[in-house]
Amino acid sequence: MRGILPLIRPAARTGKAGGTRENTPPHPACGRSLPLLRGGEAKKHTGPATGLQRRTPRGITLMEVLISIFVASVGLMGLAALIPVGRHYVVEASKQERGNAVGRAAFREIKVRGWLKPENLWGSGGAVTGADLTKPFCIDPLFVAYPANSAAGGAMTIMPGTLPWNDGTGWLFPTKLTNELGAGVTATARMPRATLKGWSGATIPMTNPSVERMFRSEDDLVFEQPSDETKRPNVVWGSDDRIQSAGDYTWLATVVPSPWPYPVTPAPIAAPKAFSVSVAVCYKRSPLAPLPAIANRGDGPPSERVLYADFISGGVGYGGGDVLLRLPIKSGDPNSDPANVEKSDFPKVRPGQWIMLGGWTQPAAPIQPHEVYHWYRVVATGGDPSYADSGTNPASASGNPEWYLEATLAGPDWAADSTMYQDADGAGGLTLYATVIDGVVGVYTKTIEVDSWAQ
Repeated sequence: MRGILPLIRPAARTGKAGGTRENTPPHPACGRSLPLLRGGEAKKHTGPATGLQRRTPRGITLMEVLISIFVASVGLMGLAALIPVGRHYVVEASKQERGNAVGRAAFREIKVRGWLKPENLWGSGGAVTGADLTKPFCIDPLFVAYPANSAAGGAMTIMPGTLPWNDGTGWLFPTKLTNELGAGVTATARMPRATLKGWSGATIPMTNPSVERMFRSEDDLVFEQPSDETKRPNVVWGSDDRIQSAGDYTWLATVVPSPWPYPVTPAPIAAPKAFSVSVAVCYKRSPLAPLPAIANRGDGPPSERVLYADFISGGVGYGGGDVLLRLPIKSGDPNSDPANVEKSDFPKVRPGQWIMLGGWTQPAAPIQPHEVYHWYRVVATGGDPSYADSGTNPASASGNPEWYLEATLAGPDWAADSTMYQDADGAGGLTLYATVIDGVVGVYTKTIEVDSWAQ
């Protein structure tokens, strides 16, 4: 009958080794007879493998070994490539964290020491009051301490509010350079660079040790690693029994008086009460000013540079916006060979960097124009600067050859209307000045009332 198989018990057989092998009784699970080995009989499979028999594992070929090694090597190389990338982001995050701490500490210094009080801003003629106090200025004693002379006959002026904008020393922010925007062209959007009085009631500027102590962070301590790695690193002590620091983080402050309530007031108020204070924290900034008498930029960009800036998005900058940064070639000749144009003159502008835009209001008479400065963070750039000759220049109506770079900025609103703000390059459209400083890792802005520091 179908489905019923007879159980056959085969006769005993003799193996080649001389042993006798016979079948065991049927297994209750499968109903088959299993061979029983006796003596030195060797098991031999002559038929096809069954479910109860295990296959002998197949060996690995040389090609498979080589492919495995290749895959593992590619993975290890990819992992090794991530190490410097990760280190870069760790270093950048550390800069941002340290810069944030330095910025908060700088605002506390300004508040506690009353550095915005007129009596602490000493000019060539005494305390800074009246019209000089209505102009933007930069508190940067660390930079001012280095120039040997000023335009006032070599006198050390704390608050050079009366100096002309084309003064060739480090008393202006940013530093003036010859032919910085082309042959015979120098930016005019500058503010006096002020220092502070040495002590209360003094008429001399702050000394270098005091400047270093207050405007340079001492939190980045210097350590020595012992030869025995199991021991802790040791701090380095100076000759004055102070722990040494790298001093990589410094700061400066730009102070812009709040606009007066025009058109009610036809002139700046004599004593503004509110100031927009921006603290810029720099990493490894060079405090030395370049030589003011240079006739070209052949040595590369110094630590402070000025560029033209044009808003691309319809001439309006809401929350920043897209700008075109432009640098005319140094010769000023429209027929210059691009191979002779020095691309290295264009300052490095990278994402995460900060730049300052400056310009003027242009109200109707009798309202007087006043300067406006805002800091912006660079969100993205178009890569490397591009060259535009006189025939294909998309940046300037004048058609002069120049280097240009597109950048996206984030920051305060700028009502970039050519009827309100003056034209910097004289090409007929809205053009502002962009100040680029090396190593700015963070800018922190607050509106401060002078009366609030009186206590």
